[in-house]
Amino acid sequence: MRDSIHRRKPINLIVLMSLLVSFVLPFASARPSVVEAAPGTMTSRGTLAQQTPATLNAPTSVTLTGNLQSELGCTDDWDAACATTHLTQIGNGVWRGQFTVPNGSWEYKMVIDNAWANGSYSGNHVIGPDSNTTLNLAVPTLVTFYFDDKTKAVLDSVMDDVAVAAGSFQSELGCTADNAPACVRSLLTDVDGDDTYEFSSSAIPEGTYTFKVALNESGTPSYPATDLPFTVGVGGGNVKITWNSTSNAVTVVVTALGESLRHDSRSDVYRTPYGAVPVNTPVTLR
Repeated sequence: MRDSIHRRKPINLIVLMSLLVSFVLPFASARPSVVEAAPGTMTSRGTLAQQTPATLNAPTSVTLTGNLQSELGCTDDWDAACATTHLTQIGNGVWRGQFTVPNGSWEYKMVIDNAWANGSYSGNHVIGPDSNTTLNLAVPTLVTFYFDDKTKAVLDSVMDDVAVAAGSFQSELGCTADNAPACVRSLLTDVDGDDTYEFSSSAIPEGTYTFKVALNESGTPSYPATDLPFTVGVGGGNVKITWNSTSNAVTVVVTALGESLRHDSRSDVYRTPYGAVPVNTPVTLR
């Protein structure tokens, strides 16, 4: 009996050690949980796999918010979450919406992502301590509203000049056609209210192009009388187009970028879709 007990001890010891290893090994090899994405996709934190992390996220919605919302079909005024007055994303950071607004004096702001806490923006014509944008209509009017996420500019087709750089480069920015005044991806904005409207882009590839600044999403009026040319050299460049609403003077300046890599994670010119996207969403890089 003693001999049989002696012979079992090594076997029991081996079994015990095996059980101990099988219990400890999963904890020893465990790592913090990481959501991995295939190259060219976004993680849930907005970091582009194998690319530079995005520092700012583009909005997923922009709401026309003000004392006119109940007139446009919302239950309440100043409702940042009312989808009825959402603007439509056009591309290159520009949002646009059209609504028939009754006659009267109205105030509004643009609110990001359905909540005031996410950011609200006004135009250059404001009133009151809250700096609400004003809109004065003598008769019911179809009004086009705009928000440019790149510059945070707010404007409308009644109180502001709507200026678009219409030229042979627009298809490079995702417009369906060139020389298209109605494609507001190349919208000019007057951020500081000094009557100088500006459009800038480093997404226009090497080549020679022409353009005019067209008003009101139509071909007339447009400035200057003849198309202005510009050339983007090898390695790319930042194209800056300006229009002065007082003198109608138009300028274009191209600043060389050299061979360095440029990427704007908030622009669908560089990446589609842009901004933060759900895990495993395919992302196309330019």
